Amino acid sequence: MVIANPIYDIVFKKLMENDKVAKFFNGTLLDENIVELESN
Repeated sequence: MVIANPIYDIVFKKLMENDKVAKFFNGTLLDENIVELESN
C-alpha cells in the first residue's frame, strides 16, 4: 500500500507551476532538452 504525503504533493505541484523549474525537472528526468511545456 502506498500512502502519498500531502505535504510533498503540494510542494511538487507548486514547483511544476513554475515553467522554468518544470522544464528543468522534466528535462533532467527524461535526459532531454525541453523547449516548451503544455498543460491541460
